[in-house]
Amino acid sequence: MRRLLLTLALQHALPTLANTEIINFAAGNPIPVLPLPQQNWTVLHAGANEIIVRDRIPAPLLALPDPLCANDEDVMDPFMLLNDSRPPCPHDLWLILDLDGDGRNGHTHPNGNSAWKSYDRFTLRVSWPATYPVQVALSLRRPVISSAVPSSADMGIMAPRRLYLARVRLEQEGIPVPQRQHGTQLSQHREGEGVPLIVFLEPLALGVLPASVLPIVVTLLGVLGVLACSVLPCVLGRVLGEVVEGARRELALSGERRWKARVD
Repeated sequence: MRRLLLTLALQHALPTLANTEIINFAAGNPIPVLPLPQQNWTVLHAGANEIIVRDRIPAPLLALPDPLCANDEDVMDPFMLLNDSRPPCPHDLWLILDLDGDGRNGHTHPNGNSAWKSYDRFTLRVSWPATYPVQVALSLRRPVISSAVPSSADMGIMAPRRLYLARVRLEQEGIPVPQRQHGTQLSQHREGEGVPLIVFLEPLALGVLPASVLPIVVTLLGVLGVLACSVLPCVLGRVLGEVVEGARRELALSGERRWKARVD
C-alpha cells in the first residue's frame, strides 16, 4: 500500500518541473458563428484536445509590439480575422476551441452530439519547461457576428454552437537557465529559440474538477476506502473492547458494594 501511494506521489511531483498557465471558463450558450478562419489555426475539440507546439518565440523584454501581432481590440472583429492575409505573429498561438463539434467548419460526431455536450465549464492549460523564463498570457474571445459583417448568405454562417477563439501570447521575463546535457556539458537556450508548449483543453467535472484527474481521485478514494475498511474495524474493536471491559468492572464493583451493604 505504501509503494502505491509513493508511486502516485512521484507521478504527480514530476510535472512540477514545468510551468503552467490555466484559464477556466464557462461554455456559455450556443451562438451563430462565422466559418472558422482560414489561417493555419489548430482546432481543439473532444476528438483532439491536446497539441504540442515548438515554433512560437517569446517577445523580447522591453521591445515594441510586433506589427504582425493583433491588438486586443482586433480579435473582437471576426470578419477582420477571416480576411487577414498577414503572416502570423511569431509570439502568438491562436487556437479554436470547438466545444460542441469534432473539427473544422462544424463537423460533429457520427451520433450528432459532442462528447462534451453535457459539460458547462472547461479549462485550457498551457505548460512549458521551467528552464524557459517565459510569461504566458491566455485570452479568450467569442467570434460574435457584428453589423459590419456581410449578410449571412454570403458568409455561410454555421449553426449555433459553443466556440471560442483562444490566444496564447509569449513574453520573455528573464535570463534562460542553462540545461545539463551529455554528462557535464551545459547548453543555454538561444535567443529567438521556440518554446515547447503543451496545450490541453478539457471539461471540468462538477464545474471544478478536470476530467483527466477523475481516475486519480477515484484511485485515491479507493485506497482510502481500503485503508478505512482494514483499519476501522481494529480501532472500533479496541474501543468497544475497552468500553465493555470498563462496564464489566463497574458491574463487578457495584455488585461488591451491594453485597457488603447487605452483610453490614
